Parts: sequence; structure tokens; C-alpha cells
Amino acid sequence: MGNRNRIAYLLMYASQALLPLLALLGLRLDTNAYVYAALCALLALAAAVLTRLNPGEEKSALRSVTDLLLIPLAFLNLLFGYWACEKPAVLLFGFIGFGCCLIVSLSNNRQLVFKCFSAVLAILLVLPTLLILFAAAFAEVSVVRTVDSPSGRCYAEVVDVDQGALGGSTLVNVVRRIASPPLFTLSTKPETVYEGPWGLFEEMEIYWKDDACLVIDGRTYQIR
Repeated sequence: MGNRNRIAYLLMYASQALLPLLALLGLRLDTNAYVYAALCALLALAAAVLTRLNPGEEKSALRSVTDLLLIPLAFLNLLFGYWACEKPAVLLFGFIGFGCCLIVSLSNNRQLVFKCFSAVLAILLVLPTLLILFAAAFAEVSVVRTVDSPSGRCYAEVVDVDQGALGGSTLVNVVRRIASPPLFTLSTKPETVYEGPWGLFEEMEIYWKDDACLVIDGRTYQIR
């Protein structure tokens, strides 16, 4: 593998692994999810193009295994990216990245067992996901309001869950900011502290007494 191919491969692998790793640690990228999804798709596309333009020697067994692991990583990156920002563009970028990772995984691999594993794994991951996304299309989840704590270290988000004829609910989640490097914000995953009837958000009174005390419609909730 040439230097350009190796660098492109490592960048692609790192970008696909970041969101699953953060989720494992209970963290997430809290802002500009569509920008990160586009970056992942671009790096995967570059790696796929370089792999096809500069085919190298047959892959070793170790490289075949890492390429096989790339498929579930790209799949998880797609899911976590879409859950962070449920926009069609994010989903499109996710599938582009997943497809390019699949191309990289299958390229230069003459070992039939790994090629078959890669293809079957991709099918088993993608088909159920399409069914889940189709079912989720009937429910609309949107953040209608955010309220920062006095210090700004955390915030409450009021979420409207509209399930159409099935009704829905109103949620209040608390998110803690960990770091705010340029472009992205690293935060904890949302913690649901309140769940009420659908449509309640329109008249909800919500404010912070301090960083450890959130008030919702006159009732206090201690935030640990």
C-alpha cells in the first residue's frame, strides 16, 4: 500500500470509528453533525478512489480482518450520525461513507471467505436498518427549545415526539457539555429527566435555579 493510500485509509478508519468510540464512552458530538457526516463521506470516498486507482498487492489476513471490522464501524457511524441529526443529508452522507468503506473492504482481496463475509455482513446490517428508518419516518422528533444552565456547562432540551395518530409525548433531556473545540461540541448523551403528554411543551415553564436544579412547571428536578 502506497503512502497516500495508507494515509487515506487511516483517516477514513479513524473518522468512521470516532462516533462509535464516543458512544461507548457515553459521549457524543453535539453540534454540526451534518458537517461531520460530510467529512466522513469525503474521507471514505477519497480512500475508495485511491484504492481503485492504485491497486496494490493482495491483502494479508490481518488487513482483511481490519477491513471486515470496517463495515460494522461504518454502519454504526451512519446510525449515530443520523441519531444526532435526523436530516436526509446526514443519512445520505452516511450511506455514501458506508458504500465507500464496503468498496475498500472488498478491493484487492482475493480471499473468498473475507469477500463473502463482507458482502453478507453489509446486507445483514443495511436491510434491517432500512426497515427501521421506514418505520421511524412515521414519528417526528424535534427539539423545540433549549435552556442553558447559569454556568453554561449543561443545558435542558425540550423534545416534541409526534407519533401522528398514535399521539406522542413531551420530553425534557439534560445534556452536559464536556469540551467545545472549534466546529464541534463534545457532550454527554441526553439524560431524560421528564416525560409528559404530547403538546405540553407549548405551555411549559422551564428554567434553572442553579446548575444542579432544574424547574419544570413549578416542580424541581435535581441534576447530578
